[in-house]
Amino acid sequence: MSPIMVTPYLTSIRQAEKDEIKAAMRTGQIVQLHGPPMVGKSVLIEQVIDEMQTNGTSNNVVHYSVDCKALKSFTEFLQRTFQSLECSSVNNLTSGRGLTSTLVLDKIQSVLKADPSRRHIFVFHKCEALRMSGNDHEHLKFLDCISRLSSSENIKVNVVFTSNVKFPTTGRDIEDVHLRMLTDDLDVESLLKHYSQCKSAMVNHIRICQRILAFPAGIIQFSQKFLNTASTHSAQSLIPMITSDPEFLASIFQRKLEEVTRMRWLDDRDLAFIARCRPVFLRTYTQ
Repeated sequence: MSPIMVTPYLTSIRQAEKDEIKAAMRTGQIVQLHGPPMVGKSVLIEQVIDEMQTNGTSNNVVHYSVDCKALKSFTEFLQRTFQSLECSSVNNLTSGRGLTSTLVLDKIQSVLKADPSRRHIFVFHKCEALRMSGNDHEHLKFLDCISRLSSSENIKVNVVFTSNVKFPTTGRDIEDVHLRMLTDDLDVESLLKHYSQCKSAMVNHIRICQRILAFPAGIIQFSQKFLNTASTHSAQSLIPMITSDPEFLASIFQRKLEEVTRMRWLDDRDLAFIARCRPVFLRTYTQ
């Protein structure tokens, strides 16, 4: 399976969060990367792995990327995981019949044994559907089995999964990394300058993004549409323009509305942040 395609966000931002993820990725450790939709969880873990490959040698890291979006059954999850290994026998199992946890784990074990000198990183993206469908126990148990191969086979193995709904981890050896909305002044400014052609002072534009569009995709689209060389609008005049532009807002939020119909992935801090935002942001993000 080919890696998930991600928006080419700047690699120079969110370094503190990337460092936190790297610190959590000890050999044999499971890492849960969770937070609201659209904050860049999948992008960030992909960047972390890219940096690991760049700082060492690309041949030292093997990356398995599994897209779990919309998977509602554990059987589908096993099939998708099996496909990520790019097995020669996968075509015989495309229907998922006969696929069991034991079979997939045996295949993973054989893949690891065939290449014991390298670090193997399994990343399961967008796992919230498994949580919401009640398959979280089987999911976490399976990930635990993968991580245990690190000690039993003396091979470096990491397991990371992302979700906008936090999985319960009581009694499990899982590191939680909570990725929040993007509000750091320097990171927001870096995105604005990189994706716009505007050369004016960015202070007021930064404040707008922090109040209304505090996630990378929103800031990027704001930069590209409203901050170009032909724009003569003041920062304050942009607020009503943004909040009254349904096409612009829909282009950012529409594909995510289904994923945020419930508020389970928001904690008190996130709720307080949204409460301070303009009503259009609250309506769009929670309708």
